[in-house]
Amino acid sequence: MPTQPSRSETDTTQPASPKAQPEPAKRKPGDPLVPRDTRPNPAEQNEPPVENV
Repeated sequence: MPTQPSRSETDTTQPASPKAQPEPAKRKPGDPLVPRDTRPNPAEQNEPPVENV
């Protein structure tokens, strides 16, 4: 039954996938596409530029 152990490894990788999602999001803080997906509110994106001005 080598198929069962293989599935166990896949199950362990599945929970790790969701944890890997937040990691890349923090790795690409400079990407406007990432923050846009996390922040569906365009008003928040307009706030940072206003402060710079």
